[in-house]
Amino acid sequence: MIGLSDVHYFPLPSQGNVYSLATVEGVGGVRRLLVASLRRKVFSLELQCLPGEQCQASVKEVPFTYIPNGAEIIALDAFHTQADDLVVGITIVKPAVAGRPTPSQSFLNVYSEWGEAGDSLLDSVAQNCFSLELSFAPYHLFHTPLPASREIVWLLSGGDEQIHLFREDKLNHCYQEEPLQPLFPELYELSCGVVLWIDVVYSLEQDRRITALACESGCLLLTQVDVASNTVLSTHTKNYSGPLSSVRLFTLDNESLDLVVTSTLSPSVVYSNVLKQGLSEFHGLPESGSHDIALCVLLADVDMDGRLEIMIGTYGQELLIYKQCECVKEWHLLKRMTLANPIYSLLYLDLTADGVNELVALTLKGVHVMQHNVDQTEKREDREVERIFKVLEQVAEIKDYQVDKIKNSSGNQLSILNSNLEVTVGMCESILEKGEEEESVDVALLVKREGRKAEWEAFIRDMGEKCARVDKTFKEREEELSEYYKQLEQKLHLTEN
Repeated sequence: MIGLSDVHYFPLPSQGNVYSLATVEGVGGVRRLLVASLRRKVFSLELQCLPGEQCQASVKEVPFTYIPNGAEIIALDAFHTQADDLVVGITIVKPAVAGRPTPSQSFLNVYSEWGEAGDSLLDSVAQNCFSLELSFAPYHLFHTPLPASREIVWLLSGGDEQIHLFREDKLNHCYQEEPLQPLFPELYELSCGVVLWIDVVYSLEQDRRITALACESGCLLLTQVDVASNTVLSTHTKNYSGPLSSVRLFTLDNESLDLVVTSTLSPSVVYSNVLKQGLSEFHGLPESGSHDIALCVLLADVDMDGRLEIMIGTYGQELLIYKQCECVKEWHLLKRMTLANPIYSLLYLDLTADGVNELVALTLKGVHVMQHNVDQTEKREDREVERIFKVLEQVAEIKDYQVDKIKNSSGNQLSILNSNLEVTVGMCESILEKGEEEESVDVALLVKREGRKAEWEAFIRDMGEKCARVDKTFKEREEELSEYYKQLEQKLHLTEN
């Protein structure tokens, strides 16, 4: 069973949205939350729990620059580069003011700075901004790596019904928009409407990129790309009757890749083994369409049994947790929790660095942080101990029995293997010798063929020259005879002088 209880609640001065929750890593691997409210304010939340004491939350406003008065924060995202530099992206919209000619403006602000992780780093990063004006209204801000260069880039969906790529210009220490087609051909010139959610994953070998898009038009787009050749291997689409709010790609037990889709007007669906089946095999999530609009989805092992569960947050204030039945591969509702406000976003991460994850829910009015009950944590520890003992038993069995067995078996088989290898080597040498003989014969034939060809060409040239001489001699004799008969006719007075 799942036992979760609220340990902290932080109210927001104004509401956030489905794009306004992110995480950053601090000192010693401690994670903290970044939460953006609609009216320009961004907060950092860190949780500290000491043994036997109540958890203490540290909340502070982060003074991000270049967010003008009247602007609204649309999306927030953050990541750490390979060099462990913190990068934060914030998209804002400055609405047009009634009675003024200035139109609404949109910006992507990228904050970054080199330095060691610490409390002061976030404040320092917040002051170092590179702002790009956008020609479209921003929606989902998403970051994804490029396996070849290990670089992380931004993908931003826009109101122009396209996705835009923003990449760091390291030489000039800035960010700029770049063409999509050379790096993400599957996202180039989309025709499925405004993209509300982007999810991108790579295969274990990093040779395939799988992209899922949820669109306002109700279109679901799934593509597979070969990373080395940058070619689209497959494209699958499906149309729903209303906007799609979110998509997530995931695997269970490192098996097939699955896809969960949440819709605003239809029940949520899980597509199974999408790399082989595409969007043909699917299972509905019961009661997922009975609690108003499904706004967000999260995959997490919330019951601590080693398998992922699906968590869906709804505008009807319900948190739905689903688990797959291994026998029939279908999903059933494991638990339902009711919060005080609509649920916009979900995260499952270790905020206290105690080895146990907390569940974070961003709602209309604030942020809930929920922890597992002690008995559930203890059960998880017992299961982990049992797994460790099983591993130790298997290692001991291998050491005591299997090693000698393998040695004996190997000793008996090595002589047979050696003789087989010797026979194989002899056959290979015979094949190589035969190949060399055939190659020498082929060379001799080629030489003779070239000789005959040269002789034939010389014969043809000689015959041509002789024919030309015969033609010339015949023409000369013909002219001599003609002249002779003409003179003879004159002598016999057969023609007039």
